[in-house]
Amino acid sequence: MNHKIHCLLLMSLFCWNKVSAQVQIDSTLATYYRTNFAVPNHPAFNILGTQPSEILRPTDVKELSVVASNFFNGNSAIIPKSYSVEIAPYLLARASNIRLKDLSESSQRILSSVRLSIGTNLNASGSVRNAAAGIRVSIIDKGDLRYDKTFVDSLMANLRGRADLENFFLNEYHEINKINPLIVLTDSTLRAEREKYIKTKADSIEKFQIKGNVITGTLNERINSTREYYKAQYWNAEKLDFAVAILGSSPDSLARNIKFNRITAWGTYAFPVRHWGQWLIGGNFTKMNRDSLFSSIDKPITIKSTSITLSTRLYAGVNRLKGFIEYQAKFLNEAYTVRNTNERNSFFNALWNLGGEANVIDGIWFNFSAGLRYSTNINQPRSEFVGSFNVRFALPEKFRLN
Repeated sequence: MNHKIHCLLLMSLFCWNKVSAQVQIDSTLATYYRTNFAVPNHPAFNILGTQPSEILRPTDVKELSVVASNFFNGNSAIIPKSYSVEIAPYLLARASNIRLKDLSESSQRILSSVRLSIGTNLNASGSVRNAAAGIRVSIIDKGDLRYDKTFVDSLMANLRGRADLENFFLNEYHEINKINPLIVLTDSTLRAEREKYIKTKADSIEKFQIKGNVITGTLNERINSTREYYKAQYWNAEKLDFAVAILGSSPDSLARNIKFNRITAWGTYAFPVRHWGQWLIGGNFTKMNRDSLFSSIDKPITIKSTSITLSTRLYAGVNRLKGFIEYQAKFLNEAYTVRNTNERNSFFNALWNLGGEANVIDGIWFNFSAGLRYSTNINQPRSEFVGSFNVRFALPEKFRLN
C-alpha cells in the first residue's frame, strides 16, 4: 500500500512538472508576440484602383487584416463599397503550435510571411463589380519580435528562471502547509489556492529583481515593456516585400461573364531615417486588357495597356501617429482597337501626395491622403485634386488564436 501511495505521489509531482513545462512551452507561442504596427494596403486592395497612390507599403506580418474604404455616398454613410481581407495562412493554420524557435528557421520565416488577399468593389456608376486576389511575401522583415533572436533567447532564459521559481514555491507550499501533494491534486480548492500562492510569490520575487539600477518587473511586465520598446524603436525598420495580384470584372453581382483583365506586380523597399522616419522606394508593373463591356463608350473598343509606376514616400512621426509626403510617376502605353482600327498612345501621370495614419485603438488604423495628380492623357483632366480615406483592422496584440 505504501508503495502504491509513493508511486501516486511521484505521479502527482510528475504531472505538476509536466503542467509547468507546458505553461513554459505555451508561453513561446508566436501568436503571443503580435505587435501593433501599421496595417498596410493589401495587393488585392491596391489593384482595385480606388486609391490615388499605387505604392504597396511593407510592414510586419498580420495573421488577419481588413481594409475598407468608400464609406460615403454624398452626405450619407454607407456600407463600404471597397474592401479587402488578407490572411497569413501558415500562421493561422499553426496558431496553436507554432513557436518562436520555429520561426528562427529560414524556411519557416518565409512560409509565415506569405499572405493571401482578396478584395472587391463597385465602379463609380455601380454597373461593374471588380474582384481581386493577391499574394505577398516578405524577404526582409526587421523589427518584429517574433523573428528577433536576441529577444527569443532572452525570453527562453526568463521562462526557465520563472519555472525554477515556481518549482521552489511549489515545494515551499507543501512544506509550510504540511499537505500531501496527492491531496492537493484531488482537491480543486486546494489546487487553486496553491496556484495562487505560487504565482503571488514568484511575481513578488520577479518584480523586485534588480539588474544594475533597473527593477525588471514580472515576466509579463517585461514582455509588455519590450513590446512597447519595439513599437517605439522599430516601427521604421528595414523591410522588403514583393507581391502580385490579378483583377477580374463582371457586369453583374453574380460574377457572370467575368473577365480577368489586369495583373500587377510590386516590389517595395523600406528603410529607417534616423529614429523619426521611414523611407519607401517602390515600383510596380501592370498589364491590362479592357473592352467595351466595361466601358461607357458605345462603340466597340478594346484597350491593351502596360504601365510602369515608380514611387517614393517618406514617413515622419512615431508608431501611432505619422505623416508622409509622396511622389509617384507613372508611364503608360495603350493600344486601342476601335472598329478594326489600331491606335497607340503613351501617357505620363504624376502624383504629389500628402497624408498620414493614426492608430485609434489597438488593431484599428485610420489612413488618409490628399494630393494633386497631373496627366498628359487628353481623355483625363490635365490636373485634379485627389484624396482617399480608409480604415484598416488587424487582430489586437492580446487576442489569442489558441
